[in-house]
Amino acid sequence: MRPSSAPALTRILHACVLLEGGGARVLIDPCFGAFARRPRTSRIFGIRMPEPGIPPAELEGIDVIAMTHAHEDHFDAEGLARLPSRKALVLVPTRAQARRVRRLGFAEVAVVEPWESVPFRGGLVQALPARAPNAAREISFLVVMGTLRMIHAGDTARHGAFGEIRERCRPNAACLPVSGTALAGVRLTMTPREAARAASALGIRLAIPIHAEMRFERLSRLLYRARGSAAEFVGAAATIAPAIRVLDAPRGRTIDLAPYLVETPIGD
Repeated sequence: MRPSSAPALTRILHACVLLEGGGARVLIDPCFGAFARRPRTSRIFGIRMPEPGIPPAELEGIDVIAMTHAHEDHFDAEGLARLPSRKALVLVPTRAQARRVRRLGFAEVAVVEPWESVPFRGGLVQALPARAPNAAREISFLVVMGTLRMIHAGDTARHGAFGEIRERCRPNAACLPVSGTALAGVRLTMTPREAARAASALGIRLAIPIHAEMRFERLSRLLYRARGSAAEFVGAAATIAPAIRVLDAPRGRTIDLAPYLVETPIGD
């Protein structure tokens, strides 16, 4: 079924989010957990992920696929190969990732730079700055659909561009990573408190915690830690940014965002 004009969000898995509105569907950071179910990855390295809220074969009519970087929990090639169609416009940050996407059968692929905007039927996607100590290059995105102006921050670490993003983009919502992932002691992804500070700096009305469903056990625990959670973000936001509404979106449930974007009068 095609989406209505009202903005809606479905969190699929980890940082993977489906946005619908204006008659269009935008899939961001596709992840269906396929890599975590490979025998070597799961049994030896102990990387775990739950099942996706929606399997890729059921995602019809995708207009835009936007990927913040090329790590497998944001660029699930096996999952993308199971999508019903290859007609989507795909946005990526590097030429190397674009070549990999084209090999999957997608013909319309664009490499985007920070602050570059790409219109689509029913809205606009704009690439934004991000910081990833362990990725060749990472960006984040602003998705505009009617009244929705949502930031998707991938798995960015904290950085100093949130204020500029606020001034230039005027977002009213954001999907923010909260896992606090660290590699050998080096912080790669925002912690719940850092994400709450980012939400405050962005000046948004609605925050949605993402990127907190990958677990490291067995050999992977020797290098990685990921202790942040959506629940911790809820608590941090209540202290650091109490005016912002937090939506802990369950996997697979489509949520109408319009009520969350309405200005709440002071004192209500």
